Amino acid sequence: MKLYLNTYPFRFEHAYELGFGPSCFDSLAEIIQAFTDADKEVLFAFFDYDKDKEPHKNEISEEILMGFYNDTHRDGEAERQVKEILFNFYYEEEQKHEHINIEELKNQLLTQFRNTDIDLLNDVVKDQLKASLYRCFMKYGFNDIELSTQLFIQERLKYENLAWPFPQEKPDFLKRILWYKVLSKEEIIHALTDTDWWFKCVIASPNRKFEEYTYFLNYTEEHGDECDGMVLYISTKEVNHFQNVIVPRLQQLYSTLEIVR
Repeated sequence: MKLYLNTYPFRFEHAYELGFGPSCFDSLAEIIQAFTDADKEVLFAFFDYDKDKEPHKNEISEEILMGFYNDTHRDGEAERQVKEILFNFYYEEEQKHEHINIEELKNQLLTQFRNTDIDLLNDVVKDQLKASLYRCFMKYGFNDIELSTQLFIQERLKYENLAWPFPQEKPDFLKRILWYKVLSKEEIIHALTDTDWWFKCVIASPNRKFEEYTYFLNYTEEHGDECDGMVLYISTKEVNHFQNVIVPRLQQLYSTLEIVR
């Protein structure tokens, strides 16, 4: 575990020492809280995308279709929709009124779909399946998430904007960023659990403009020769405060933390 102070943004490399996924949420919450003071608040980012404007929509739809075809992408609602599309495509309206076991027939159609060369699939039904599966599996818009999570964000919403404090180019299909306030360790863990644990958050003063945040934390995963695992990028407008106050706090949390200057 290393904290690099000789590069900017500062790099806090965890690798997988804290765990991966839910097993590290408690530790991540403590790290985030180490950047806060009584006069600061933590604002998490939720990115609301327009998935219909995704530039790689067709390629992604193809991959999802192949994943479902090979039974590696599983979802009950997606399976129901696929069976419905196959049934409606291959059976005429008058046939649907015949005395047949419809659910059994739909199951047979799904089995037949997976046992037939997908390259022989009718183009019309293929496009219908791609569109349906894309909607089912691409859940990165605000309206795609659970209602309870939507309410959690809305009740804590502080800013709604397109401010983009990231080094990479802003995606064209980004609709807005919702910055919402989390006050306690439990709320931070809730945010990590229900939204994205590869979190983006800012530490800011409640009464100052969003752009005047004190810290911007960007948590991600990297794989390379020098680092394999999780990395926290730290940007700050108060470098002296970071080195004199935050670094000692991080050292208290992790006695084995190596500081690279």
